[in-house]
Amino acid sequence: MRRGGEKIEHRFYRRIARFLVYWPIVVLPVILGGARAFLWSFSAAVFLGAFALFLLALRHSAGTIDLKPRLLILLPIFIYPFVQIIPLPLPAISFLSPQRAVWLQRSLDATGGSGRSASLSYVPLDTVASGLWIVTLALFALVLHRCIREGIIRPGRFLPVLFVIAGFEAFLGIFQVVFSSTGLGCCPEPAHGTFANRNHYAAFLGMIWPLQLAWLFGLAGKDKNPPRLYGENRIWQPVFEKRIFYVFLIGLVILGLIFSGSRGGIISLAISTAVLVYLGAKNSRSIIPFYIGCWAIILFYGWIIGFEGILKHFSEIGLDAPRRLAIWQCSWRVVCDHWLTGTGVGTYRPVVFLYQVFDTDQVQLGAAHNDYLQIASEWGVPLSLFIFFLVWGYWWITAIGVARKSVAEEAAVHTEQKLVRAGALAGSAAFLAHNWVEFNWQIPANQLYFTILLVLMRYRTPE
Repeated sequence: MRRGGEKIEHRFYRRIARFLVYWPIVVLPVILGGARAFLWSFSAAVFLGAFALFLLALRHSAGTIDLKPRLLILLPIFIYPFVQIIPLPLPAISFLSPQRAVWLQRSLDATGGSGRSASLSYVPLDTVASGLWIVTLALFALVLHRCIREGIIRPGRFLPVLFVIAGFEAFLGIFQVVFSSTGLGCCPEPAHGTFANRNHYAAFLGMIWPLQLAWLFGLAGKDKNPPRLYGENRIWQPVFEKRIFYVFLIGLVILGLIFSGSRGGIISLAISTAVLVYLGAKNSRSIIPFYIGCWAIILFYGWIIGFEGILKHFSEIGLDAPRRLAIWQCSWRVVCDHWLTGTGVGTYRPVVFLYQVFDTDQVQLGAAHNDYLQIASEWGVPLSLFIFFLVWGYWWITAIGVARKSVAEEAAVHTEQKLVRAGALAGSAAFLAHNWVEFNWQIPANQLYFTILLVLMRYRTPE
């Protein structure tokens, strides 16, 4: 009787673990990239509720969440948003964040009120919500890593889900371009899929296609295995057909990225290409023909649709640069005035309007159009530099490990494992590069998929 109970508990544990992984990766991208507060907050609430069941199932199965001591270095990132909402005496605010004290005093003078305490965050409720979302991303990474390690989620089933979502977004984006260019639409429209902004759409696709190509290399390696014979029936995996399908799918995704017209996304595409070619060539010699095949599809269909709109958008860089520079200067003032403590995680939009001194009809002022500046303004310079050091340091250490393997490691590490890591490194490189000129980190779907890449950068095949 006990054995049957154990099987049921184990089955429930695996099902809730899969739900925790698949729920956000399917829901967030297809609904505006989760860019509305009610969308990502609802997704986070469902995830946290399911995570409580996950912990309960884990406890009944006598399992534990083993956290490595080195992960404690991430603790300040999860704690600091909640530190920013702690009410502090006004003298302490004046010492830690003088400009925050100035704005507080002005608001008190305007309303005739009197206050004895305030938080470092300008909008504590937004900071709490952003802090909970950061915790949700961390828990998602923890569950995903555990599921891959235990074999609950296999790459052969998990990665195709990402590819199908990317393919759907790419197809929808290309349809938008074709529909508008034929005169059926109301006006010319770049590819943006279900995302509200084409730059966020380009960043999303830019993270996934290198992983697709890396997985395609893995299929090429599997094709070398001879089919198995059982009596008169031959049972084999149609690997060749899968390879052809992935070549077209990758070409479709890259074509969707290009026809988004996102200049930063296209430049990041070149960066991720260089990273993938360099790292992939060290682990699979089939990279060149497959990559050429993908680009042949891109150029063929791109020639049919036409690249004129993309080239025109690149020619307008000189017109957009002054407006973008004005926003960066404004954001830099916010950073300088709150360099130690920041304005509060998730508070850039309301705070930057206090500094607006120019008209921005053509550019969205609610974001810095540079995630590094925006993070520095919200978190403060010390902690933001800590975050940048961790992310970029983690990327470089992983990249060096993939590029330089000893003979012993080469024999022990599966080719599939190295290729998945290379694809994750290339996709994350595109995302980190694109963030210099856009605010892709502020989009929940992109945050989630970047978190997936961080986990896959340390991917190991289940034993």
